[in-house]
Amino acid sequence: GLGRSRGMMVALVADPELTAMVLNQNRLLLAEPHRTSLSGVTPLMVAAREASNGRGDALKSLSQWIRSPGPGGIDARDSRGWRAIHHALACGNTEAANLLATAGAQLGLMAGDGTTSLLAAMLAAGGGFGKSVRWVLDSPHLAQQQLQALIAFVAPAAEENRDASGGRTNVLAAAFRQPFCDAKPVLELLASRAEGVWTAPQI
Repeated sequence: GLGRSRGMMVALVADPELTAMVLNQNRLLLAEPHRTSLSGVTPLMVAAREASNGRGDALKSLSQWIRSPGPGGIDARDSRGWRAIHHALACGNTEAANLLATAGAQLGLMAGDGTTSLLAAMLAAGGGFGKSVRWVLDSPHLAQQQLQALIAFVAPAAEENRDASGGRTNVLAAAFRQPFCDAKPVLELLASRAEGVWTAPQI
């Protein structure tokens, strides 16, 4: 149902032995293991969502999908233009994001809907919000120029902290979506990396 392929179901189970069987041993048991959903979501993206921090089997299964990502490779896009790295960060799965980035996933690419890796990290719920944002800010996989571009996109100059209607900009909207965590330390960290062009707002 919901356009979910059998390969995606295997990724959802996140069992390393089953994943290995599907990808490496007996493809006859599962035709087209890399077939996407109707919205373009790949098994690799599903595996990235399921690979929660500290969940060893799921991370091992993700590693197997990374080695065999299917058409489009590790940076294949769904209908929104999201890549596996966006899905991992939006779920707060920083260990999964690290596996993807180490394997060559591009952190500096913007999705078709305008979502950057930093914005995806800001969508993570609860404690995952701070972990994901900090992971992007500290990632060795981003050049300083790329990091500044990501920060500038979500953290405009102080006089631009609100849009013309007085609404919240991306960074403020993300902060106010986090009812179960203290966003202030994360925003202060973001401001400290913005090289003086942005000041953390009072929230």
